[in-house]
Amino acid sequence: MSILTERIEAVKKRLTPNTPSSSQIPIFEQAKHWYLTKRTPSFPLLVDIMTKSGCNASCVFCPSGKPFLKVSHGDMPDDLYEKIIDESAKRRVLRLAPFLQNEPLRDPKIHERVAYAKSKMPRYTQIRLISNGALLTEEVGYKLIHAGLDKLIISIQSIEKEVYEETMRGLTFEKTMENVMKFVELKESLGTKNPDLEIWMVRTKYVEDKLKEHKAFWKDRGIKLKARKLNNQASTELEERMRARGDIPNDDWEYASHCSIPFWRAWITWTGDMILCCADWHRSTVLGNIYESSIEEIWNDAPYREHRERMLAGDVEGLLCQDCKGVD
Repeated sequence: MSILTERIEAVKKRLTPNTPSSSQIPIFEQAKHWYLTKRTPSFPLLVDIMTKSGCNASCVFCPSGKPFLKVSHGDMPDDLYEKIIDESAKRRVLRLAPFLQNEPLRDPKIHERVAYAKSKMPRYTQIRLISNGALLTEEVGYKLIHAGLDKLIISIQSIEKEVYEETMRGLTFEKTMENVMKFVELKESLGTKNPDLEIWMVRTKYVEDKLKEHKAFWKDRGIKLKARKLNNQASTELEERMRARGDIPNDDWEYASHCSIPFWRAWITWTGDMILCCADWHRSTVLGNIYESSIEEIWNDAPYREHRERMLAGDVEGLLCQDCKGVD
């Protein structure tokens, strides 16, 4: 990293509020937090849905697959999914993702879920998936394209086989890379721009040191790369594991003092529970259930409002937020 780059990063760190957000634009982060906490919408602008729990990998920076994570698993019933989509379609939702704490391509009906959302949601609503790409066969890719998926994000933590398979445990480097390249070819053969394809990495120590190399690799293949902030997913157990492995770029992780998530995003598990955020892997903060209430009712009910008030006051002792830290 050059001296100029180091200085720029230092300035960004001073100006950017300590937040779990992936944004790297200090002014935008400040403005977003101020606006959403002052003018919280009456319905979430972003909705994420777990249609099938679980993952086929156990990445070192993720609680999924770890022995300390003990949660129930299952598939979201069609009627529940349709209820969520139908209600969201009547409101101003900017982005809807049939994905939450899971590998979405494990759901054999994911293309049907995407197609239903596309048929109901306003045209401006982006339908997005985040996947590790291991199950992105040509058939699956074809179905997602024809379902109308707007954006597909693939998590690939390294272009080096040994590092990739040690970091994204359970996956095979050659298979994932082959899937991504064939998907690019499939899009070209069909003459379609959607879904927009993007590669994501999490900024572990390794990624920080190799970021320039990885950016050049994906740029040569016409694919965008985004390196997202590393945090502890509100899990002290995960943080201890990453720290022992040397994955953390620095040792000055602190509590995330600014967070806009409960002010504009909704997260719904396969059981219909609305949880506080994507870091609530233990599903410890259930704010309501979609079988019993609507999204709008839960979003505006006392538990959500009280949680937002406590966050604004910095009173997070005993809450999930107390353990959320590690954003650089």
